[in-house]
Amino acid sequence: MGKFLDEQTANQLVDIFSKLEKSVTLVRFTKNDCENCHIVEKLFDELVNLGSFLKVETYNIDENPKMKEQYNIKDAPSYIVLDENNTRFGATFYGVPAGHEFNTLITSITDAGKHKQPFDENIILDIKAIKKPVDIKIFVTASCPNCPAAAINVSRLAQINSNITTTIYESQTFDDIAEQYKVTGVPKIIINETKEIMGNQPIEDFIKIINSN
Repeated sequence: MGKFLDEQTANQLVDIFSKLEKSVTLVRFTKNDCENCHIVEKLFDELVNLGSFLKVETYNIDENPKMKEQYNIKDAPSYIVLDENNTRFGATFYGVPAGHEFNTLITSITDAGKHKQPFDENIILDIKAIKKPVDIKIFVTASCPNCPAAAINVSRLAQINSNITTTIYESQTFDDIAEQYKVTGVPKIIINETKEIMGNQPIEDFIKIINSN
């Protein structure tokens, strides 16, 4: 199998990762008889060689139920991001972060590896003020150009407030779950199993929807 990242992309990522200020760990989950797990494993192996602050851990959820339970992982391929304190950071991603969703992966890494906040202080305070548990599911595809912006927004909600849990599903790999939630277009966002949103929204609108739910 050849490399996933061409020379130009790899050089761009070396520059991006050189600006990381804190260590970041990608935790990838595999399972036995997994059709696409090797793709994520190969991609992450290439990424970890491009930045000194980047680390990768791998767990087979069939063989390591303790880690599966610790991170509440339902299936594979999937991954999460840990910050410098080994604290879960942002969304859980199920599927292959290819195509446009590669941008979601790289943004998650840079969010975790820098001190800069993604929103202005007033928005940060509004997000932190959410006290109730919030479950967000977002369905995306690798070919959807509008999906990364929405996925990044809802992932950042979970980065900032631990009451918010965000799960990103790459619909083509997890088509059974997409069918369960009647996904006919992406990005489709479901909040607390009751509110359904199509397309990306300004972060202020996500906060309003959460507070009205």
